[in-house]
Amino acid sequence: MWSLSIQGQVFILWPLIMLACAGVAKAAGVTFRRVATYAFAAIFGLSLLHSVVSTALDPEYAYFEATARWWEFAAGSLVALLVTRPGRGKIADAAGWLGVALIVVCAFGAGPEARFPGWISLLPVVGACLVLGGTGTGNRFNVDDALSWRPLVWIGRHSYGLYLWHWPLLITYMLRSANDSVPVSVGLGIMVLSLLLTLATDRLVRRAMPVRGESLRVTGRRFLTVGLVTVLGLGGATSWLQVRENRQSSVEVTAENFPGAASLFGAPVPGGLRPIPAAGEKDAEWTFPGRGCEDEEWTGPITDRAECFIHEPENATGNEPTIVILGDSHARQFAGQVTGLADDHGWRVITYIMMGCRYSGPTEQREAECNEFNADALQATLDEDPEGVLVVGTESDPNAPVGTGPTEKVTTALASGIDPLTEQGIRVVALRDNPRFDYDMFECVEVFGEDHERCNPPRSVLLEQESPLTEFTASRPEVATVDFSDVYCPQGQCRSVIGNVMVYLDRNHITQKYSRTMLPQIEDRLLQAWDSLGGLNR
Repeated sequence: MWSLSIQGQVFILWPLIMLACAGVAKAAGVTFRRVATYAFAAIFGLSLLHSVVSTALDPEYAYFEATARWWEFAAGSLVALLVTRPGRGKIADAAGWLGVALIVVCAFGAGPEARFPGWISLLPVVGACLVLGGTGTGNRFNVDDALSWRPLVWIGRHSYGLYLWHWPLLITYMLRSANDSVPVSVGLGIMVLSLLLTLATDRLVRRAMPVRGESLRVTGRRFLTVGLVTVLGLGGATSWLQVRENRQSSVEVTAENFPGAASLFGAPVPGGLRPIPAAGEKDAEWTFPGRGCEDEEWTGPITDRAECFIHEPENATGNEPTIVILGDSHARQFAGQVTGLADDHGWRVITYIMMGCRYSGPTEQREAECNEFNADALQATLDEDPEGVLVVGTESDPNAPVGTGPTEKVTTALASGIDPLTEQGIRVVALRDNPRFDYDMFECVEVFGEDHERCNPPRSVLLEQESPLTEFTASRPEVATVDFSDVYCPQGQCRSVIGNVMVYLDRNHITQKYSRTMLPQIEDRLLQAWDSLGGLNR
């Protein structure tokens, strides 16, 4: 349906562009072909540039975004405008065969690491243009004869049905088998099944279409039958989903029904409940740990990635101990719980966050923008001179496949990031990060169920047996560490659902709903860490 929507947009837009070109050509006294060539060349260049840039930033967005695909249609338009007669000679023959080679190379040579569409999509598009420009030569070894081979023509006639059917079959297999690759035997089976389904649906569609000489009553009955089957199918599925949602919404969200982490410490877990949050509630899982900072409270950048928050406890007097939280989205998810404790303990909490930027000293492993933000956050913290600072002290390779062994280590350049703080007498607590996965744990539960082994991998393949921070803090008495790995991965298993609550929001973020059920453990362990450093009062 995505490809049809793109084509539909082009079928509406292209005639309008051509009408505009015709008007400009008439007004300027030049040929339509000249104006249209310039127009589609501009569309080609701008859209291709947009595709390349978007693919580098967000490949999934670029893949489905219409304007990042217009250049492919513009390329075909340019061929129609510039290639006005069949090619002649060996050069045209060579161009046709080169085009076939480019298409084949892209099909079999572009691996899963290739960012598509981007530059790589030039191969099949340029290949198709060369094939179009190299046909009709009439020579003995031209590409026309090969492409006119009856089996290829037959496959071409059914290619769109094959395209529509192979994708859901392929994705269903990968999801249900929890495999990231497809064996050759399975791939061949999917191709054969796709072909059979294509032939079957082709016959059904033809039967649903009007037949020459058929009365309007018969034609109407034919379309009515197809429409009723479609409506009943969609209506039944929608009703089933609605009943399931209503059943879940009737359950009160209480600590008794959804104990979360409390179930690890003796709280009973009611059966028969779907875990929370639901997929439609995921956006609400990101909270704001306080109000946004005013200009005089933060001189660093405030962008889509960089943020500053301040939480003042109720009935603040101005003498409350201050805690500064530094880091990335993992620090932010923890900040929401710290501010939840701030009112009870009279803490003032300041959070300096840059998404995708783990707090540390300057290092080549982080982008320049991240190093600049960390330097600004460090200076702001030194100027604030808080009683305590919280940072995330470990990191793991976000792209390491689950099962290859833990990649957990102390955050790169952590020492140079916290030494200026401890030298000023600021107490630092380093948190052990939660596990990271190379797939979405929330989706894993939705697809496979919370008991599937893929959604509950062993702790040993994600985390080291002992926290890397243990050795790091052994030589730094002014730094304490807090470890919640037993709450994320109880009994040697990193579970996706604990106490009827989803643990993970995606590949590596903890849901706020689960974090809130951890509040007793967060409170106890944080207070123990501060006490080991002499407390928060100076």
